[in-house]
Amino acid sequence: MDDEQSIAQLKKNSIRSVISLTVRRVILRIIGQIAFIILARILTPEEFGIFTIVSFIINFFGFFSDVGLAAALIQKKGEITTEDLRTTFTIQQMLVGTLVLLIIISAPIFVSTIYKDSLDYSHAFLVQVLAFSLFLASLKSIPSVLLERKLLFNKLVIPEIVETLIYNITAITLAYMGYGVWSFVVAVLLRGIVGVVLIHIIHPWPMGLAINKKSLKTLFSFGLPYQLNGFIALIKDNVVPTYIAATLGTTAVGYIGWAQKYAFLPLEPMNDIIRVTFPTYARLQEHPELLRRALEKTLYFTTICVYPLLFGFVALAPWIVEHIFTNKWVHALPLFYLFTINTFWAVLSTTCTNALFAIGKSRVVLNFMILWTILTWILTPVLTYVYNINGIAISSALIGFTSIGVLLVTKRSIKINFIPIIYKQLLLSIAMGAITYLIAQRVIVDWSTLLLVSGLGGIIYAVSLFMVDKPRIKAEVRSIMSSYKK
Repeated sequence: MDDEQSIAQLKKNSIRSVISLTVRRVILRIIGQIAFIILARILTPEEFGIFTIVSFIINFFGFFSDVGLAAALIQKKGEITTEDLRTTFTIQQMLVGTLVLLIIISAPIFVSTIYKDSLDYSHAFLVQVLAFSLFLASLKSIPSVLLERKLLFNKLVIPEIVETLIYNITAITLAYMGYGVWSFVVAVLLRGIVGVVLIHIIHPWPMGLAINKKSLKTLFSFGLPYQLNGFIALIKDNVVPTYIAATLGTTAVGYIGWAQKYAFLPLEPMNDIIRVTFPTYARLQEHPELLRRALEKTLYFTTICVYPLLFGFVALAPWIVEHIFTNKWVHALPLFYLFTINTFWAVLSTTCTNALFAIGKSRVVLNFMILWTILTWILTPVLTYVYNINGIAISSALIGFTSIGVLLVTKRSIKINFIPIIYKQLLLSIAMGAITYLIAQRVIVDWSTLLLVSGLGGIIYAVSLFMVDKPRIKAEVRSIMSSYKK
């Protein structure tokens, strides 16, 4: 197959993957939001905070279970060999086995020293049990990577939907029965077991243990900086369950976790697009013009989705809390507003770092992540001391502005101009948010009128965008439909 045919097939697979993931995202969002609302009504902020801390401990160790080899398989220019797969799998199992053992041994130490003011000794067992989720995740890694590299996301979404159903049904049932934080733990483990079985049925592979030195060297050259970036991001983003938990307690962690979840919720539509574009960009890294056009399309569609959701959430936040979550979460609103500033920048910077990773510039992204982590751990303690719980959100907002640096590097590397791509949807989203807020003040009295105003805001945005950018929207839709039908 020549380059032109390969690129046409790549485009078709990319579009199909985005559509598959979008459908999956809608289904999972509906399930997830209903479940989260139910759990938020049943459980307390403290219980959410405990699970956040326990999850952080597991995620912290989990970043050592891959060393970036899975991402390196996706980014690799040539064909993947059986030696590549088995080498990656063997290294992963060695690391995961060591980590699970280490967690089981060290969990009581974490609880009795680092988190002595937030957790009691009984919570160490939570950590030890949840450690086995790392082993389950490692068993899914290779078939998932193979499906992602081939852009066969339509197959990958099947286990993800089933996993989400299993997780939420289990968590809600156990929470209703009074099991508290254990509801999450059991749900995570059951989800992992079901996921392993399904992914190997959908995409079996020649599983085996082997270490090929040539494969290991090639994969490490990209994988180590990539994984180090993720590890540093974990430290940066999880200042909450470490410093905040130690200084302000689990209830503060619960409020911050809620605020972050809903401030970052508008980014959800982008996540599926990003997931597809990494392997797509990687295949286009030797075609600079096609890569630039692909990045422009990604930014156009992600900002079309994210910005109206962001400003809509900001406009309706007080009524969402009052009529959906109950007023016990009202203290988290100032945090929510501050975290949305980070969301505004993330829609651009995350897309750009994804492109930089795909063209092999993992060390450039790593440098930015080091900068953000240093700033986070300097600003957060200082601002938390001055502004209490709001300090972490102020820190996040300030650091968000440094994303401009990522945009400048991307502009230089891929020759892209951002303003013409995003300014229309940004201005229309701001206007829609302002109009929605004014209407909400006069109309919303319960959850049904909240839904009505939300829908009205969406219609206002969609109609105005179509009127302002009609030629491009029609052209993009024709292009998508043409590629999909081909």
